[in-house]
Amino acid sequence: MVVMVIEQRRAIGNAIGEIEDNYMGHCSRLCGA
Repeated sequence: MVVMVIEQRRAIGNAIGEIEDNYMGHCSRLCGA
């Protein structure tokens, strides 16, 4: 049970990290930063 929750959180964390990286990448390009 606990292992499943940890794996889920890790998967969600990775997904959020990827989305943030993509979003910040787009923002940097748009802002020309």
